[in-house]
Amino acid sequence: MASAPSFDKDQVCLWGSPGSGKTGFLGCLFNLGGGADGWVISPGGIEGTVAAQTLLDARRGLEEGTINPTPPRSSYEPLTFTLRRSDDGLKHSLPISLTDPAGEFSTDVVRLQGEGRAHLDLLVRGSGIVWLLNAERASDVEFTNLLKQLTLITQEAHSPRVNVPLALCLSRIDTLDEDDQVARREDPEEAVRDHLGPELYALFERIFPTRRCFAISSRGPEEGTINPIGVNDVLTWLWEQRQQRVRTARFQQIPKRLRGLTGIAVLVVVLFGVVSWGLPVILGFFRTDVVNVGNTEAVNVGPPPLGPQVAASVTLSPTSLTFASLDSTATLTATVEDAGGTVISDATVSWASPDEGLATVSSAGLVTSVATGSSTITATSGSASGSASVTVSPVASSVTLSPTSLKFAAFGAK
Repeated sequence: MASAPSFDKDQVCLWGSPGSGKTGFLGCLFNLGGGADGWVISPGGIEGTVAAQTLLDARRGLEEGTINPTPPRSSYEPLTFTLRRSDDGLKHSLPISLTDPAGEFSTDVVRLQGEGRAHLDLLVRGSGIVWLLNAERASDVEFTNLLKQLTLITQEAHSPRVNVPLALCLSRIDTLDEDDQVARREDPEEAVRDHLGPELYALFERIFPTRRCFAISSRGPEEGTINPIGVNDVLTWLWEQRQQRVRTARFQQIPKRLRGLTGIAVLVVVLFGVVSWGLPVILGFFRTDVVNVGNTEAVNVGPPPLGPQVAASVTLSPTSLTFASLDSTATLTATVEDAGGTVISDATVSWASPDEGLATVSSAGLVTSVATGSSTITATSGSASGSASVTVSPVASSVTLSPTSLKFAAFGAK
């Protein structure tokens, strides 16, 4: 007999590269305001001395402007605490079990696959991700790292989509000019899209269907004080996702027999309404066409035509390609299915490579290796998409010397 799901704590992963502000995010949790305006955490709401000391150290570092990065480890003790908020007399709570892996795991996918395997599992199967992007940092190196992380995440999930709520946060906006801060707070999604670029942002959209963008600052606009910007919005969104998840899980706990009775009750109410409003509601389902044939009229009565199939998923085969030389080719095949799992044979598929300097792809799915490195190829049909990883790692097949022979007229000659 399956055990009932637990609603005790949300397993949340705080993710980001070194310098993205993860420690500052922890440090501002004591200064969110509380009441109707924000969440509040009290010392009594923290479980364990390690969590309490970690949060206090992070707060002290935020006040003093010092950085205390999390050291890389294969495992971390989750920071377990409860945030509370009052709104119109209603009290809300957000119990969190938060893991804060070192930023180095986000910049080294080999390390993430090995030592950081538990963190990768949390990214794919946890209750939520708070992913911080440093507003000051927008380099090609960062984008390459993000692309590698997203590729690894989809491989670990064995799916082009990850059903984990993602709070994608442009962090440390207090370091920007005042006008830039205002613009990013007014439209966080546009700010994140501008920061990542349209192609990389589109990849986040496809992989994480449940997501929201934020522009935040853990410290706030004034040095020496802690007055967070946007952090309360992040926590409120996580709380909303938790509420929805709890409602769904509780409904699934209802025995199937009771669910069937509930469905019958709804059907009775609907039929009663139909009878009350008249049979035309039922007859309206049928399509009636009057067609003139010569001097007579033919009436065609039947159900309305079914609409076209809509793509719900795209699966690529194979899911990964490895090239041992440059200018090599291989073909990817895309299978498009609707929500019912039926293959759409005539689906239109578009192909894209985020880094054509490394690998290109034709309109028929033919991939060509261009330069050494790792990337992904994405196939899109409608709003659905799938991806395959591409690794180009040339291997020497021969060694040729020039010239092929040497002659010396005396010993010691060069």
